[in-house]
Amino acid sequence: MNKLKKIYKLISKTLLSSSKPTTVSAVILAAGSSTRMGGESKQMIRLLGKEVVLRSARAFEECGDINEIIVVTTEEERGKVEELMRDGGITKFKRAVIGGKSRFESVKIGFESTDPFCDLVAVHDAARCLITPEQISSVISSAKVHGAAIAASHTVDTIKTVDDDGKIVFTAQRKKLWNAQTPQVFLRGMLEYGLYAKREAGFEPTDDAVLAETLGFGVYVVDCGRENMKITTAQDVDTALSILKRRGENE
Repeated sequence: MNKLKKIYKLISKTLLSSSKPTTVSAVILAAGSSTRMGGESKQMIRLLGKEVVLRSARAFEECGDINEIIVVTTEEERGKVEELMRDGGITKFKRAVIGGKSRFESVKIGFESTDPFCDLVAVHDAARCLITPEQISSVISSAKVHGAAIAASHTVDTIKTVDDDGKIVFTAQRKKLWNAQTPQVFLRGMLEYGLYAKREAGFEPTDDAVLAETLGFGVYVVDCGRENMKITTAQDVDTALSILKRRGENE
């Protein structure tokens, strides 16, 4: 494992110093069940006239570091996604693919649809549609140096660990706690190895960074602030609208 980590460290340094442009494939996950949205597809909710999935794709379209975009969606929404990408001017859109039964399976399907020769893969939840092109570039820049990096924000809550009876057993230092977000960007080979290792181990990761972490790779956080929120409930829609209007966007 140590030898493997040294190889990836060498590759990441080579990416940073090379005059050859780094190629990055983006996998946008839009195949969620939207159960907390009351069954309404959160990917297709319109915020000031633009669907959530289109807003996420637009941010990656406008990021100069991105070379191609893969959207992982449902069978029912695949045609609509393709239409939105086409009519929305997403020129980097390569294809829409049908996701699996879990987030992990959807990531795997999306990954297998990317350019096999790309240097980095960025995985993003479509529901985090307030991400900016600049924030995407910041995460990619960190991944070029370290091999893996994720968007995140400082937690503002005090986090307690409790036992099975609800008794507090540990209070974490808040200054060291971060809320994981997306995009999460990895050297292609690192993510591929993580996806393969997961199949062998049989565990279900809660995010993509876990795939690298459990293999011993270092994953670094990039502060993208609390506005990089995830649309999950109806209340989140109201918050997102407020943020967009504060940014000066109108319908």
